[in-house]
Amino acid sequence: MGELKKFYIQEKFKEDIFSFQNLPRIICMENSEVFIFKNSEKTKPQLRSCDCERDFRLKALSYGDWQLHISVIKCEYFQSREVFDNLFLKEMEIYEPESFEYIQDISIQKALDLLNVDFGCDIDYYLSDLSKIRNDLHLDLSDNLIIEKLDIIRDILFYFLMCGIFDERDFYMEECLKSDLNKNQVKYATEASFILNDFRLLHDDGNRKYATARRGQYYLILDYVTD
Repeated sequence: MGELKKFYIQEKFKEDIFSFQNLPRIICMENSEVFIFKNSEKTKPQLRSCDCERDFRLKALSYGDWQLHISVIKCEYFQSREVFDNLFLKEMEIYEPESFEYIQDISIQKALDLLNVDFGCDIDYYLSDLSKIRNDLHLDLSDNLIIEKLDIIRDILFYFLMCGIFDERDFYMEECLKSDLNKNQVKYATEASFILNDFRLLHDDGNRKYATARRGQYYLILDYVTD
């Protein structure tokens, strides 16, 4: 009885009282446009906000008429990751997963690449006015340095954007990256990758792909569909 009380949220999913379709969403991508849910209540498992706006700093590319949603829920609501995955697949009526791939640590960009989505900063948006780069980095960089380090700057900008969207800003990491960049000491931006843990591709039938992952105290559902 104590175990059931502890995981009462899990039981609501098991009994079809709660639905994974109603989890708070963080990001929606649709035909190259990226939308961010500004007021997602991540701690409330059944409060999916419809309040989203397009973020022109980001772009996503895939094939056909497609959509991808990233939703979140606290890990503590479930006994284990296996329980979480199985309940999700059960609701999606997938009883024998057709595909399974496990990666312990993967950048969000590489994870979405496995779902046929190319996701990143829209560098053309930034190049249209270099002050946008300075403003987002809060650094007074010269035009020459921006052009010289553009690939690295793109990765750092993307990392900062992801931290802001997922509300997981690492101020120490940000200050270190900005300090090195300002001193022209950054050579590689691998440390700026936004990492997902325990990534699992659970289903892939060509048109529909389901994956789950963990980021900090949250499980993520990545739901991709194309025509």
